[in-house]
Amino acid sequence: MMRKTILTLLFLNFFCFFLAQSTKASNINSSGLKILVSEYKIIYKKIKGTVESLLAQKGQHSNSEDWNLILKSDKSFAPLKSTKSEEKKDIFKKIRLNWISDMAYNFKPGILDDEFFLYRARISTGIDWLALGEGSYKNSYTRNALVDKQNEVDVLENILQKSQLSTKSKQIEVQRFFDNEKLKVVSMYYDILEKLYHFNTLEKEQGLFNDAELALSKHQLDKISIEKKYLETKYGYGSFQNYTSLLYSEMPDLPAVESIDLNYILKTKELSLQLQKDMLKEKEKTRKQLDVRLKFRYNYYVAEKNWNFASVGATINLPITSESTKKADEYMINAKADELKDMRVLYKNTLYDLYREYYEAKKEIEIMENKVNYFQASLSLKSADENSDTFSPAGYLKDAGGFMENELSILEKKADLCDKYLTYMMYANNQNQEKMTTMTNPDNVGKDTYLWSSFFNNNTNTYLIDLLNHWHITRVYVSAGSSTNQTKLADFRSLAQTNNIQAYRLIGENSYAATDSGFVSLQNALIATKNMGFEGVHLDIEPHVFPDYKDNVELYAQRLINLYTSSKAWCDLNNMHLSVSVPMHLPLSVATALSQNNILTYIMAYDSLSLDKKLNKTADMRTILGSSNVVWVFRINDFTDFNALLSAETTVTGAGVTQIGYYDLSQMNLFKP
Repeated sequence: MMRKTILTLLFLNFFCFFLAQSTKASNINSSGLKILVSEYKIIYKKIKGTVESLLAQKGQHSNSEDWNLILKSDKSFAPLKSTKSEEKKDIFKKIRLNWISDMAYNFKPGILDDEFFLYRARISTGIDWLALGEGSYKNSYTRNALVDKQNEVDVLENILQKSQLSTKSKQIEVQRFFDNEKLKVVSMYYDILEKLYHFNTLEKEQGLFNDAELALSKHQLDKISIEKKYLETKYGYGSFQNYTSLLYSEMPDLPAVESIDLNYILKTKELSLQLQKDMLKEKEKTRKQLDVRLKFRYNYYVAEKNWNFASVGATINLPITSESTKKADEYMINAKADELKDMRVLYKNTLYDLYREYYEAKKEIEIMENKVNYFQASLSLKSADENSDTFSPAGYLKDAGGFMENELSILEKKADLCDKYLTYMMYANNQNQEKMTTMTNPDNVGKDTYLWSSFFNNNTNTYLIDLLNHWHITRVYVSAGSSTNQTKLADFRSLAQTNNIQAYRLIGENSYAATDSGFVSLQNALIATKNMGFEGVHLDIEPHVFPDYKDNVELYAQRLINLYTSSKAWCDLNNMHLSVSVPMHLPLSVATALSQNNILTYIMAYDSLSLDKKLNKTADMRTILGSSNVVWVFRINDFTDFNALLSAETTVTGAGVTQIGYYDLSQMNLFKP
C-alpha cells in the first residue's frame, strides 16, 4: 500500500511539474505561477529536511551484543515453584483422633403395644482412633505425597509454557517499539502528503489539475491518514521499552539447529509422565485400602436403675468392589507418551523453519540497508544545484519517496526479524535453564524489603542480617533519621555489604507533598542521606492520606511529579540510586513521569481486593512503567502462612511481574519456617 502510494504521488508530482513547464503555463498569470513555484519549493525543503534527518540517524551504530542484552529472555513469567508438604515430627500430630458423642431417648408408650426397651435414655461419648484407611495418618501422608507429585508435574509442564509467555511478552514490547518508529516515519510523510495535496489544489485552481486527479491526490492522503491512525491505535496508550539499539546494531547469527540440545525439554516431559504413572499407582492403592477404626467409649444409661460403663471396640471396612477411573487415567498417560515420541521431530522442524525464515529476513534487510547508500548518493547529486534557476525538484522527490518507502520496509522487516529471533532463542535457551532448584526447595528467592527505625533500634545488627539472609533479601530500605545511632547504622551497612545486601535509606515523609516547594526540604534530606554514607534513597511519600486528596488529585499528582523528577535529577548528579513506593491507585500521569525518568517503582498492593483484582487494577500503571521498573510489594500480615505467600508470588510472576518485595522486616520476623 505504502509503495503504491509513494510511486503514484511521485509520478503525479512529476507530471504536474512537467505541465507547469508546458504550453499550458501561458494560461497561468504571473501571480498564480509564483504561488505554485513557492509552494513547490516548500514541499522540496520539507522533504529534504525529513530525509536528511533520517539519514543522520542511519549513521548511528550500536554493538551487536546489545541484542543479547535487550532481547534476552527475562523471567517475567517465572516457572511455578514446588511447595512440598512438611510433616510435623510430633507423634501426636501423626495419631488421627476423632471425638464422637451419641445421645438417644426412647418415648413411652411406644408405637407398638408390646414394644419393649431396656433404657429410657442413653449417652455415649469417646475417642475414635483412625488407625488405617480414610482419615488415618497413613492415608493423609499418602494424599499429601500425591499432592506433592501433582505439584511437581505442574512445575515440569509449566516450564515451556512460562518460557513461551515470557517470550510473547517480550515480542509484544519489541513490536510496540517498532510500531512507534513506523508511526514517526508515517507521520513525517503524512505532513508532506498534506502539503502536496494543498499544492495540487492550487494547480486545480490554475487549470493544471482536473477533478479526478485532485480526487486521486486526496485519496492517497486519506490512505496515509488511515495508516497513521491504525499505527496510533495499534501503538496504544502508555510508554514502551526503548530498543533503539536494534535499529542500528548488526543483526546477530543464530546458533545452528544441530547445536541445540532439546533433551532438557524432553526430559522434563518424560519425568512428568513418569510422575503421573506413579500417581496412578498410588491412587489405585488408596481405592483398595483397609479401613480400621479403634474406639473407646464412656456410656451412661437412664432406666429404672441408672448405670454407666466404659467400652472399647473396632470397626473394620474392606472394599470388595470399587468404581475405578484407572482406564481413563491410563488412556490419558498413553496419549501423552505417544505425543512425546513426536515432540523431538516437531521441535526440530520448528527450529529449521525459524532458522530459514530468520536468514531470509536478514538477507532482505541487508539488501535494503545497502540500498540506503544508493539513495544517499543520488539525493546528494540531485540536490547539488538546488539554487539554480533551472533546478527541478522532481528527481529529488522521486528518490526521497523511494528512500522513505525503503525505511518503512526496513522497520517492518526488522520487527519480523526480532520476533523470529526471540522465538528461536526461547528454544535454544531452554537447555541452559537450571533444573528447578525450587522444586526441592520451596523457598523465596532474592527480594527487597523495608526496615523501619523501631525494629532496627530494638534488634541487634547480627540478628537483622541473619533475618535478611534467611529471607534471601538483596536490597533493604532502612528508615534512619538524625536520632538514629550512627555507629550502629554504619556497622549495619558494613555487615550488609559483606553479605551482598544493598542498604539504602528509606524516607517516609508526607509533608514534602503538602506544598509546591516541598523539594526544598526533601533536598536537605537527600543531602543528609549522602552524608550518612548511603548509596541510594527510597521515597515513601503518600499525599493520598491527606483529607483533601480526593478533591485535589491533579494538584497532588503534579507535586509528586515535581518531587520525583527533581529527586531523580539530584540523585543522578550525585551518583545515587532512587526508587519510590506508590499506591495501586496512583494517577497515570505520575506513572508516566516515573517511566520517563526510569525510576524503580514499588507498588504497595495492600487492600481487601483479591490478587486477580489487584493485578487488573494496576494493569495500566504496570504497562506504563514497564516490567523492568515495577516491584510488586506483598504485605506479610495479609497471609496466613509462608506457603500462601509463595502461592501468591507464583500468581504475580505468572502475570508478568519480574520483581517482588515484602513489607516489612518486622512482619517477616518468625513468619518464614
